[in-house]
Amino acid sequence: MHCRYVRECGTLIIRWLIIVVACLLTFLRADDLDMPKLPENFLKRPGSNISPAKFNQILSREAHGVVKIQIMHENGAASFGTGTFLSAEGHLISNLHVLKPLRDNPKVKVTYYLRNGTMIHSSTFIKCDDQPGIDLCVVRLDIRPHYWFPLKIKLPATYTSLYLIGNPVDKDFDIIAGRLFLPSTPQATDLRRLEVSVPVRPGFSGGPIFDDEGKLVCIASELRYSHTLIGINWQPDPSSLHYFCIEASVVSKYIRKRNK
Repeated sequence: MHCRYVRECGTLIIRWLIIVVACLLTFLRADDLDMPKLPENFLKRPGSNISPAKFNQILSREAHGVVKIQIMHENGAASFGTGTFLSAEGHLISNLHVLKPLRDNPKVKVTYYLRNGTMIHSSTFIKCDDQPGIDLCVVRLDIRPHYWFPLKIKLPATYTSLYLIGNPVDKDFDIIAGRLFLPSTPQATDLRRLEVSVPVRPGFSGGPIFDDEGKLVCIASELRYSHTLIGINWQPDPSSLHYFCIEASVVSKYIRKRNK
């Protein structure tokens, strides 16, 4: 009788422990659903490796055709982007969404950081209008850059090796690599984007994506992703993450029309 009572008590204790563990797991899963919109590692899909020789070449040449852009807003907040030199006269192209605050608000302050340490606090707007889907802006800095990017108008072959220089929050003049994918399906030729495996993360917008010859293939512009339903919440789906840039032929057309 005593043994039977002990066995029954043991069984009840085990069942109680199973219920407690199940409740804890449910709580932890529910807690996991409260993830931020963009998890820390969501945008850090790596590109291909860069050899030391190629890395040093980019640092000594192409990096001098890139500018870090810092925008100081009225409320004291800072935003960052990248600019790309396109001429020996200091013409710099970036995305409209990077320079639009400066264009629209005279109280916004800007600092352009060059690779050699030079800082410039003013620029002249050449063309920076709100053409739907274009997302380009051209300014001129009063400086002659050490390097500027010639445009590669003819689209390179799919899977061509590409490089991107940009300025994420945690690292200036960061260099990453990837490859060219197929162009996206456009609504109009001017709106066409190229898809690349080069990770276009925040801070890289407006940066040059170029080939082994140092020719500009496209301007880094955006990333896109979809959400998936996990439990009761929608979360970013890493498998849907894609990176896009504005091809050089669109950049060329935009520049040629700047005075019209």
